[in-house]
Amino acid sequence: MQLLSVIFLISCESWPLWWLLMGLLMWLLGWLFGRSKAKKYQSQIASLTGENKKLVDANVQLENDVKIIKNDYDRTNNSLISAKNSLTDSNNKYNGALSKYRMLEKEKSNIEAQRDKLLAAQKEWELEKVKLQENSLEAADANISNKAIADLQEKLAQTERDLAACQASKVKEDDKVSFAAPPPPPPAPPRNDKPEINQLVSSNKPAPTNTPKPVSSSGQTGMGGHFKNTNLQIMEGVGPKIESILKDAGYTNWESIANASDADLQKVLDDAGPRYRMHNASAWSMQAKYAAQGQWEKLVQYQKDIDGDATEPNSKAEKLYFKAIGFAAAKPTDLKVVEGIGPKIESLLKNAGIQNWSMLASSSVNRIQDILTSAGDRYRLADPGTWPKQAELASQGKWTELKEYQDFLSGGKA
Repeated sequence: MQLLSVIFLISCESWPLWWLLMGLLMWLLGWLFGRSKAKKYQSQIASLTGENKKLVDANVQLENDVKIIKNDYDRTNNSLISAKNSLTDSNNKYNGALSKYRMLEKEKSNIEAQRDKLLAAQKEWELEKVKLQENSLEAADANISNKAIADLQEKLAQTERDLAACQASKVKEDDKVSFAAPPPPPPAPPRNDKPEINQLVSSNKPAPTNTPKPVSSSGQTGMGGHFKNTNLQIMEGVGPKIESILKDAGYTNWESIANASDADLQKVLDDAGPRYRMHNASAWSMQAKYAAQGQWEKLVQYQKDIDGDATEPNSKAEKLYFKAIGFAAAKPTDLKVVEGIGPKIESLLKNAGIQNWSMLASSSVNRIQDILTSAGDRYRLADPGTWPKQAELASQGKWTELKEYQDFLSGGKA
């Protein structure tokens, strides 16, 4: 107890010292603990500073990489835009070239069609030339005016008078002497550039009024008289190119086609190439047979049967025949078929209600004249006297009669 009391007394007297010691100890412990923490924080700060520096360096590197990538992207994008523009230009050039190619192909087709027309026209002119040579009177009637014919007739009459005067002079001389020299020949009439006119003028007697119809190289008359037997295009399915192929193969006229088999003709097409293999030659020999035998009505009906087009009233032979005599299978609304009617007068008539051949044929001459008179002085001189008759022949399909009738007209006047 005493010991405890002593300790308690000592403790009471040294209490402030204990507190001081306790405070110093706490401070020392705090300082030691704070110092260790500070070092730890300093090391962490140094570490974080180093990491931050690395991150800054990495960020700088990343920004540089981003700039490089952006430059590459811009360069690639520019290259893509250039390539796209180049592709667009190439596409435009291609489309332009394609358009030019199509235009050239179309122009080529037009030129080939024009060439075919020119070749057909050349053949028609050759046929017309043969007709003119074989029938000079018809050629003269078709190509010279009425005044020229009257002048020729006057010159022929003067030649006959001169010849009669020479013969009368010879008779008087025979009364005086037993021998008389032959009279001088009559003066030659003036020459003309046209051989048909010269042939008329050089004759000592009037030209005959009736002359035979021209006969073609096929030896036929009528429709056949307007075609040569070498004209293979009268057959349905044969055009200028196929005609050339057939002739190159030795089939040069109707008889050779008529005597050929369908297999032989088809082989000619097959040998000509894929373009011609699609054509069917099975009906050619029969058509050529009808043409060679002069059976044109049967040929026309046969072509209409094999054509099978109800909207097409004329066969190919009829179309070529109409073209040969001057009518290319005109439509009923084509009033210009009538000689004396041109585009202007046709327009006047149609505006007045005359739309086709039948309506023109049924119109009176006085009504037509009133239409022309009301159109002005320019049309009053036109003579419609023969127009209804011509239109009637056209509406009835009498093309041969119309052609012969128009041969006697001059500008649509009788």
